[in-house]
Amino acid sequence: MSDVALHGRLIGRDREMRALADLLAGIQERGAAVIVRGEAGIGKSSLVAAASDRARERGVQVLTAAAVQCETHLPFAGLHQLLLPILADADHLPPPQRRALDAAFGVVDERAPEPFVIALATLHLLSDAAARAPLLLIVEDAHWLDRPTADVLTFVARRLEGDPVLMLVAIRDGYESPLDAVGL
Repeated sequence: MSDVALHGRLIGRDREMRALADLLAGIQERGAAVIVRGEAGIGKSSLVAAASDRARERGVQVLTAAAVQCETHLPFAGLHQLLLPILADADHLPPPQRRALDAAFGVVDERAPEPFVIALATLHLLSDAAARAPLLLIVEDAHWLDRPTADVLTFVARRLEGDPVLMLVAIRDGYESPLDAVGL
């Protein structure tokens, strides 16, 4: 069954919208990560877009990344797209973490360090941004994320509970993702 938007309201998605609204309402108390999974055309993007609109109405900063199949072999392409609006804040990270992001994104001519340091830098960057305003992270078509980005987001998703951050990840049925393994 495909959902239909009517005057800004999703038809047949009341339960899902209520669950997302509850997560957004409690974002100051507890962060979370949620996978929105379904077959192509079922309305995952519409649901996530409605959550994004609701979040912006509440003053939540929204960071988005939309993975594409042609970038699945470009390490950290998805992570770069997601973090781009807050990358200037990376100057406040501990130097090893800042260097890790700079290397991962090709800002410096160094080899990217261990994935753990990049994941930790990402978590700290998001946590610092969320201290100023709650964050909604949206990752569309996560089944096409490059593996390093998927690994970093898996690390981050498991550690959001203490920060005002909600991560929504849309994944098409029939595709595996490292994010599936963490019980979101």
